[in-house]
Amino acid sequence: MSMPWNYYVRRNGVNITEYLKSRNCYTYKELCEVLLRENIEPPTEKEVERFFATVKKSKKPAPKKQTLGTKSTAKSASRHQPARDPKIKKPLKKKADSGKESEQN
Repeated sequence: MSMPWNYYVRRNGVNITEYLKSRNCYTYKELCEVLLRENIEPPTEKEVERFFATVKKSKKPAPKKQTLGTKSTAKSASRHQPARDPKIKKPLKKKADSGKESEQN
């Protein structure tokens, strides 16, 4: 037993534009096919034709470009440890080493 379209929309609080987008319905014929599969009586074409104007086929977004890792190295540095300049070959002091130096003096 099928349910009338108007009852379904009111009962479930359906946003018709979102309903059409989520089911990829861009024509009245496509909507009728979907509704019949879901046991819902389709509305007349006149009742829903204004909603098809707002639903447009959206293109898939372009894939993101891959970087060569130049940005990722800056992000991977620990926030507790300052980033070192690769040109300077100065070793970082360790906490254990700094404690021994103060004891020797």
